[in-house]
Amino acid sequence: MRIGDLPQQVSAVKGHWNPEFPDRSSDSIGWVGFTPSRDAPSSRSRLRSTVHRQMKYGNSYVLEYVTISLPPPNPGSRPLTPEEKVLHDKAAGALTAVFKLANRPVHARELMRHEQYNDLQNRWDQRGDRARWSEAFPIIEAWEITGWPKARDILGVEAAARRCEMQSQFLKELDDNDRAKLAHLDLVPIDLPADGVAARYFIDMAQRDNTDRGFRGDSLASEDRPLYEDYSAIEGATKETRVRLAQRDRHLVKILKRVTPLECALCSYDPIRRGATYAQARAILDAHHKVPVRAGERLSRVEDFVLLCPTCHREVHQGFSSIITSKASTVIA
Repeated sequence: MRIGDLPQQVSAVKGHWNPEFPDRSSDSIGWVGFTPSRDAPSSRSRLRSTVHRQMKYGNSYVLEYVTISLPPPNPGSRPLTPEEKVLHDKAAGALTAVFKLANRPVHARELMRHEQYNDLQNRWDQRGDRARWSEAFPIIEAWEITGWPKARDILGVEAAARRCEMQSQFLKELDDNDRAKLAHLDLVPIDLPADGVAARYFIDMAQRDNTDRGFRGDSLASEDRPLYEDYSAIEGATKETRVRLAQRDRHLVKILKRVTPLECALCSYDPIRRGATYAQARAILDAHHKVPVRAGERLSRVEDFVLLCPTCHREVHQGFSSIITSKASTVIA
């Protein structure tokens, strides 16, 4: 997969002092923070409106750039750890990831423990309103850029300085010339945790949607059961875009590929035995609806899917094969 192969364009750049991906040690994994001009509802509303427009209201991707310099910490605050400094030195000036952000942000306090949020503000907020990076947009899809190339090498010195190296409260928008230069960069999918920020975001969206449609919203998630046993979402409904499409829920597929053996349920093709990584295996295998999504609107669960290799998936849809084996009928072992 390359950036040019993504189903939607990369519309803007977001600068970070440390890469969100693939590092897993940061408290901020799973969301991208923006700082309002002041900690007030009107400032937050203006920030959200601008960011929504820059990311095409959720219909585009955001490019991650790691800033060359570190933001100045507050005097007397906890110093950066050696690990944080090493990670920044490795990634400074690089294009490290592409991700899609949720349209509906939340306050960072909802995503962090009280002491973590206070530590964040103690270290970085120099204005005294304790709102540094507090407008948090959940990351709902992420891809690592192979090799972390330097922005200047890809975009050119002038464009990199303009798009990446100039500080901004918002995103820095890209043009078609920038996108042409980025199109050849290779991507590797990054799996978001099935119980992470994105999962909570999707569940909340499903609960709201199901409540609006008359389904019980409080029946979708339970504290004492695994997420995949309780997560469900409306699928098969239609929505008006340029064409009429059957609505699907991608997060169900993400959960399926985390709780199901990564092999074809028909021919037993196992990408990992062929040398693929777990991330590559998840990308290779397809999630097949046991009941076609064209059958109409219903509440889908993980058990309604089965993993197939691309060949078997096409054969099933062409009527040459069918899901009749006991192995294929059991999704979660």
